[in-house]
Parts: sequence; C-alpha cells; structure tokens
Amino acid sequence: MSFFRSVLGDIPHSLMGVTYSHEHLWLNSPRLASHYPELLLRDFDLILAELDSLFQLGVQTCVDAMPGRSGRDTEKLKQLSKQSQVSIIASTGVHLEAYYQPDDPVLAWNRDDLARYFLGEIEVQTEESPAVRAGCIKLASSGSRLTDQERERFIAGAIAQAKTGCPILTHTEKGEAALEQVEILLAHGAVPEGIILSHLDRRPDPGYHREVLSTGVTLEYDSCFRWSKDKSDPQSFGPEPGKNPTLDLLVELLPEYPVQFVIGMDAAKSSLWESYGGTPGHLFLITKFKELLHERGLLSDLIDGLFILNPARAYRFHRSL
Repeated sequence: MSFFRSVLGDIPHSLMGVTYSHEHLWLNSPRLASHYPELLLRDFDLILAELDSLFQLGVQTCVDAMPGRSGRDTEKLKQLSKQSQVSIIASTGVHLEAYYQPDDPVLAWNRDDLARYFLGEIEVQTEESPAVRAGCIKLASSGSRLTDQERERFIAGAIAQAKTGCPILTHTEKGEAALEQVEILLAHGAVPEGIILSHLDRRPDPGYHREVLSTGVTLEYDSCFRWSKDKSDPQSFGPEPGKNPTLDLLVELLPEYPVQFVIGMDAAKSSLWESYGGTPGHLFLITKFKELLHERGLLSDLIDGLFILNPARAYRFHRSL
C-alpha cells in the first residue's frame, strides 16, 4: 500500500485530499520564547479554530515542518488532528541551528548518529509522544552554500529515506543552495520524487527554477501573500502594485511541470493567523489565492494537482516498511 504517515497513523496516499504542504501548527520551546517570541504558537484553542475553518473549506491534510527539539510537540499535533479532523504529518530532522539551544547535542551529531535519530522517529516513536511517528524528514541550509555540519544532516536524511521511503522536505534560505541540496541527497540514496524544496519562490528566477526542476524534485512555494504590504488584500501585491512573483512563477512554470509543484503558507508567526487576530489567515491560500490562479487562466486540473495530486505524490512513502 502506498501511504502517507499522519500523527494518527498511516493513511492511503490517495486520501490526502487538499493539502497545505508546509505549515507550522504548534511552536513552543524555551529557545523560541527567549529569542523568537513572535514565532510562538501555543494557544491550543486558537490553533484548533483555524484548523476547523480549514477543514470546513475542504482542507484535509497539513504538513507540519518543525522537527523535534526546535519547537515541535507531536502530542499536541495528535490532539489537534483528532479534534479538527485534519490529517497532520509530523517531521523529524534538523532545522536551522538558530532554533535550538546552543548545547543541544543534535547539532554536533555525525551522519550516522543523525540517521539513527531520524530512523527512530520514523519507525518507532517521536520524542514527545510514543503514539506518534514522523512522516517527513525536515532538513535546512542557512546560506548560499551548505556548511559541513549541514551536509552531514542532508546525508543522514538521504540515508533515512533510502531505508524507509520517508519523504524529505528542505528549507532553502531565500531559495539559495537548492541545487547543492539536491546533489547531496541524490548522491546518498534519496529519490527525486521524494524530495520537496521549500521557499524557491523567494528567489523568483524562472530559469533557476527550471534548472532545479530538471532534477525531478518538487518545489514548494509559500510566498503567495508575502509580496503584499496589505496582506489582507490579494490585489495589493508588491514589489510593484498588482505584482505577485509567486503567482507569476506558477502561471509560467506549472503548465511545463504539472506534477512538480506543491503549495503552502509557512505561517510561522501568530500575526499571520486569523484566529490570533492577524492577517491574511490560512484560508487565504484556498480562497483568495486559488481564485487568482483561476483568474490568470490556469486550468482546473493544474490547480487540483497543486493542492491534491502533487502532495499525494510527494509526501507518500516511496517504499513499504
């Protein structure tokens, strides 16, 4: 059976439905509280309210992109999934070092130690909850080139995918180092259809994106609302009035690469959540931005692929355990 791994168990990948492919649904740690309080997301009722609204509009799955020790809580994700009926995929892996306590040993582990850690969370249990297993490997690079330690993490992620089939989701810093990420992952056993690279639309260069897409990987765009000074108004996008580079990229590239794009919000600040009193709120993606895709002439089949078929392809396990 081809499946994706949710916090409530394995589900046939054909049932993923409308999917938000890069989200942050719970963020809480001493490190975030002391250094990045704007990232804290720990009001269960407000988070649940936003998920309930998404579910009412047909969103069935969200990928939570925060790995352990950096603000994740898989027990909270399990409770949120149960109560909202939205399937949630939890991530193992290692994010940017800034989100960890400086003395966290995970930051110094070599590829073998890291691979064992990733495998344990995928195959056995996550650190916060023995009832939850991870369904995604999150990796990150912090600049235009990977550091030596980031390379170790990417190699470990590839090793873990080769053994389990678990999909890999990466953070690129403003779209940088994408080709290097892919090169390392493929050289150590990962498969391109199981690799998703985030934030490429923050470097809106179609030629660069085509070069990355030629490797067979999936690109995740999540800046559809970030170009606007008034995030509640989808027509006020910058950098020029009425311009939205994320929208322009999709209009140009999605017809050429119809199965290699997924989309999300990456709304890691409470100021972006409607339930917290912010804007634009998660509903923006499935309502206003989807309308803009239609208005720009993208076919319904392509849009359905972006939200439904492509995430099911990318986030399924690529071999059975």
